[in-house]
Amino acid sequence: MKNEKPNFRTFAMNVKKSIEAGHFTAPQALIEDLNRLFEQEDKYIDFTRVNSDVYGNPRYVCYFGHFLTDKDKDNNTYNYETALKRAKKIGGGKYNNKTYGGGIVFQSYNIDETAKDINELIEQYK
Repeated sequence: MKNEKPNFRTFAMNVKKSIEAGHFTAPQALIEDLNRLFEQEDKYIDFTRVNSDVYGNPRYVCYFGHFLTDKDKDNNTYNYETALKRAKKIGGGKYNNKTYGGGIVFQSYNIDETAKDINELIEQYK
C-alpha cells in the first residue's frame, strides 16, 4: 500500500452519486446534511496567501476561473479580461507573477467575506 494523501474529493463524489442513485442508506438527516455540503462545493474558492502589499496589508490570490460562468463559455467570453473586469468591481486586481498564472489578487483581512462577495457577484452573471 502506498503512503499517499487520501483523495477525499473522489470519495465525496462517489457518495454523492450513491445518494442520487438511491443506493446510499443512512438516516435522512445525514443525507440532507451531505446534500447541503455538496451544494456548497461550487461556491468554494481556493485562495493562496501571497506577500503583503507595501503597507503591510494581507493579500490573497485566487484563480480567474471563479469569476466566469457556463454562460461565458457559450458566449466565447471565457477569458482573463472578462474575469478581471468583474473582479475589479469588488476590489480585485491583476496578479503579475510567474508562479501563479491567471490570478486575481485581493487585499483582505477577512477572506471569508471576500469569498462571499465573489459568489454574490457571480450570481449576477448566471
